[in-house]
Amino acid sequence: MAPGARLVMVNFCQDDKGCYLGNTAAHGGPKQSMHSNFSRIWSTMADEGKITRAEYEATNFPQHYRSPAEFTSCLEDPESALYKAGLRLESCTTKVTPCPFRAA
Repeated sequence: MAPGARLVMVNFCQDDKGCYLGNTAAHGGPKQSMHSNFSRIWSTMADEGKITRAEYEATNFPQHYRSPAEFTSCLEDPESALYKAGLRLESCTTKVTPCPFRAA
């Protein structure tokens, strides 16, 4: 990056109300986790014989939605390589972005 440049990063996260992708109830969104829906759909596929029960049990959808603090720590820790390189956090905000698929 050139001196004076700014970098905007957009990432899925878990906000201070505990909301994350597919679980935004605290903001008036869905009151269910998309991961519960994945499990229900995948289990139904096993019940219907589309996949085996063993395949269902061996399946996972690993996700870790970082908190803002986890996401920004490398820009605030004087010992991190990014901080030592001169990068600084200017601001960090979270917001819920409505799902276009749900709306459709």
